Amino acid sequence: MNVFTDGGRELGKYPIGIYGKKMLLFTTFVIPYALVQYYPLLYILDRQTSVFYMFLPLAACWFFIPALLLWKFGVRCYQSSGS
Repeated sequence: MNVFTDGGRELGKYPIGIYGKKMLLFTTFVIPYALVQYYPLLYILDRQTSVFYMFLPLAACWFFIPALLLWKFGVRCYQSSGS
């Protein structure tokens, strides 16, 4: 479990671009972390001139719906350990 919690925190300490193309694609399409951190920063630092990059955090909202459904499924199927 620490891989997901501590690993995510360590991942966020550095720009996503240093991890390579595959990691950038993973954090763009699987976990939308790059949509709210990497792409808007490219626009703010004038590395990209398209205003589209500034509004990509709104695209991360599309990931909210499947995450919410998965959360509700997990809560519905949860069984306490009893203590």
